[in-house]
Amino acid sequence: MHICMDIGNTNIVIGIFENNIIINRFRFSTNTLMTADEYGIKIMQLFNYNNINKDLIEGFIISSVVPELDLVIKMMVKKYFGIEPILIGPGIKTGIHIKLDNPKQLGADLLVGAVGVVEKYGANSLIIDIGTALTMVYVNDKKEFSGGSICAGIKGSLKSLINSTSKLSTPTLDVPEKVVCNDTLACIQSGIVFGHISMIEGLVSKIKKELNNDNLKVLLTGGNSIIIKDHLNIDFIYDENLLLEGLLDIYTKNE
Repeated sequence: MHICMDIGNTNIVIGIFENNIIINRFRFSTNTLMTADEYGIKIMQLFNYNNINKDLIEGFIISSVVPELDLVIKMMVKKYFGIEPILIGPGIKTGIHIKLDNPKQLGADLLVGAVGVVEKYGANSLIIDIGTALTMVYVNDKKEFSGGSICAGIKGSLKSLINSTSKLSTPTLDVPEKVVCNDTLACIQSGIVFGHISMIEGLVSKIKKELNNDNLKVLLTGGNSIIIKDHLNIDFIYDENLLLEGLLDIYTKNE
């Protein structure tokens, strides 16, 4: 079995793979104040509850956009699994050519998503990852990471709106029945949710036009994509495990 861990700004997602098939998936909050032992105990509790034998883990790979946790998690893996983990970074083989002005600025999660798409669905793809940020990444038909766009995420936009105003309360992030609402909380839901839906649809349209590429495959992933995926009026493939499977692909290339 292998463990693939995606450390994001809001959540940490862990995938347990056996024979290249994901058999368990865990998600918990990212906490930069927790120690290696605290993370180790937390994961051991999840393993025990789900009857997973840690002694069967053969490999561990990590993607992180939270540098403060890189050493903490590596120490945890060595202590609790007796494994030297692979951390996505310079020198890692991915099979993707990075065509950016400054490749060092590329987030590990974006690269992993690109690998996952190419391996599973082929190149000429646009990956939309809706998490703390909303990112769009284009991989051309030469397997080149060619750029994209970054927007504020759904929950971050809501938090910013509420924190910037005095009288607004925080609604749940549900999709309202209509766009034009007559209740303040529903109006906020409409603006945030339908606003992001329209932004995604508009950006996808503009990207296809800019690239002159109507055959562009669109992949949707990320923890907050579940909120809007059933309301998007574009053709797309939804894959919640895209980054975890991308990590496993990278592990195989670097084993």
